[in-house]
Amino acid sequence: MDANDPEAVSGAIQTPTENGKRGLSPGLGLALLLAFLLLAVGARAVFVSPPAEQDGNHFAILSEALRVYEETSGAPLSLEQEDITRAVYLMTLSAVEGPDSVVLQTFRRVAAEVEESDERVPAAVPAGLEDVWRAAEILRRDYPDASPADMTQAARRGLFVRGQDPALTFLDPGEYEDVQEFFSQSTYEGIGARVGTIDGVNVITDVFLGSPAELAGLRPGDSIVAVDGVPTQELAVDELVEIVKGASGTEVALEIRRPWDGPDPAFTVTIVRETVPTSLEARILGEDTGRPPVGYIMIERFYAGTGEDFRAALTTLLDRDIRALILDLRFNPGGSLSGAMDVVSEFVPEGLVMREITHDGNRIEWSVTEDGQAFDIPLAVLVNGYSASASEVVAGALQDHGRAAVYGSPTYGKGSVQAFQELSDGSALYVTVSRWYTPAGRQIQDTGIHPDYLVILRLDDYLEGRDTILATAYADLTDALGATLFGAA
Repeated sequence: MDANDPEAVSGAIQTPTENGKRGLSPGLGLALLLAFLLLAVGARAVFVSPPAEQDGNHFAILSEALRVYEETSGAPLSLEQEDITRAVYLMTLSAVEGPDSVVLQTFRRVAAEVEESDERVPAAVPAGLEDVWRAAEILRRDYPDASPADMTQAARRGLFVRGQDPALTFLDPGEYEDVQEFFSQSTYEGIGARVGTIDGVNVITDVFLGSPAELAGLRPGDSIVAVDGVPTQELAVDELVEIVKGASGTEVALEIRRPWDGPDPAFTVTIVRETVPTSLEARILGEDTGRPPVGYIMIERFYAGTGEDFRAALTTLLDRDIRALILDLRFNPGGSLSGAMDVVSEFVPEGLVMREITHDGNRIEWSVTEDGQAFDIPLAVLVNGYSASASEVVAGALQDHGRAAVYGSPTYGKGSVQAFQELSDGSALYVTVSRWYTPAGRQIQDTGIHPDYLVILRLDDYLEGRDTILATAYADLTDALGATLFGAA
């Protein structure tokens, strides 16, 4: 370990990235900031490691983590010198209080002492981690008040950041708990409407299908003048949202002006708040245009409960006699595989959703549930470069089965499955366990799903708020429906 090499020290401090697609700062601390990383590569059920036999310096948990990684991935973690250097630096950072200059000076001293040391290490220390053990002993000697558990977590954060698995991530107990909570949250309690600002006025921009807001007759363009008698003109959007939301079953009185800039007097509606799904949004396009009504469902990300929410939204749309459906998976980073399976099963009566190949070569075929309700409805799927993982599985399956035309731009290309590997101290590793392929055997990893109709948004589309991808899919669906309705060739 060369502590005087600026590049070596820089490598220890900075987090490496893999093709610019990942990076984990040692001081991140908030697992919600890991959301795209975790969702974009898929999530599998948690594996819990048996308790480690902890020794006095907590080094056994490192051995446990290496063992769990090897058992999960099928290969030992290939550690390089920069991994060891990074681990020792982060251990020093966790043990030493003071400015960066003091930490860096201490790191260099510890690294030099480690390099000169010939102290024998315990037999339980895995090969390759001898310098990490020696550094831990030096830090414990010089800083007896330092937390051994914190140093151990710092060491794991330095070691488990890359290697053969570009998705490999270490989560400390707090981060792991936050991520689990993030995955479990798919609802909120409120009225089911989205609010924005037009010319300084708070206006409802969207009303969720079947929500309390829709049942109360609210429409996009309505201005919320007051909430429970409290004027809202001076409130920012986030402040307004907070007072409109509330516990399910409670009432909120909204004073509404329609149109928001018109002379008509305001009126008041009383709405009973409910639990509203946040993982998806549904509405009907073209209801009052004379064109065939087309359903629209946007899935933001996949939870375990997304399938149930999706089925409920689809049922509501079908009950309203939609003639076609647009499924929007743009900016969907993935998530629960079970949610993706449920969505495909609504449209495909039989066959595969995906093929999975594990690290040891086992082949697993995932079939539809055969209890869908929309096997014949015309369907379009929207994707872009931020559609990843489970959203790519859905798009690829519907494309392979000939059930949907895919519009937009090529997807992200994350065709790997990860599992949380919980360790005995409550922390966890996030490790790749397999890769998946479309029903026809197409590789998703690094390739992605290529749309049937390539539609690229131009700069002026963004500046003027035009959604060319949605407009193209809608026009194609309604044109085809019109040809069918009127018998055109």
